[in-house]
Amino acid sequence: MRTVSTIDTKALNHILMNTSYERPESGRYNLSRVLGDGVLVVEGEKHRQQVCSLKKYLNNKFESVINHREGSWYVLTLTIHDR
Repeated sequence: MRTVSTIDTKALNHILMNTSYERPESGRYNLSRVLGDGVLVVEGEKHRQQVCSLKKYLNNKFESVINHREGSWYVLTLTIHDR
């Protein structure tokens, strides 16, 4: 196996998003000691499940923030309009 190192953000994005690149077990083990067995470390079906759960969680959080902000903008607009 060959090792490639880069700091180019486009190259990193391509490597991390493409499942055809094999990540060495030692690297995953070391990352898991620091980060845990999260979405950045696991691969395969477990990774897909974690990504799906993360997307659902974040969508719910963003939706609640947007709904809260819409109400705030509505009140602010009425206040300014009434002046």
